[in-house]
Amino acid sequence: MFDYFFTPPKEGGLAAGKISTKDLIDCETLLFNRGMCVGGPDHGGYTLTNLSRVNYGRKPDSKSFQEFDFPDPFLFDGGLLEFWKGLAERYEVGEFD
Repeated sequence: MFDYFFTPPKEGGLAAGKISTKDLIDCETLLFNRGMCVGGPDHGGYTLTNLSRVNYGRKPDSKSFQEFDFPDPFLFDGGLLEFWKGLAERYEVGEFD
C-alpha cells in the first residue's frame, strides 16, 4: 500500500496532490492516507483505516472505525516499513489464511 505514495502517477502511483487511496482487499474496504501529525505533534506518517470494521465496543452503525497509525520515524528509522513489506510478500504467496 505504501507504494502508491512513492511511485510516480504515470507508473501507477497516486495523482499529484492526492494524499489518500481506498481499496477493497479480501472483502474489506481499506482507506490509506498521509497525515502531518500521526503518532504525535510534528510527526508525519500514514493512517490505515478499515472502513468495514467499527471499533470494539461500538454500535454496528458507528462511524468510529478500526484504525492504525504508522508514524514516519517508526516506518523509516525503526524498520516498520521493511517489516510491513515482508508481511505483504508473505500474504501475496498465501502464507496467511
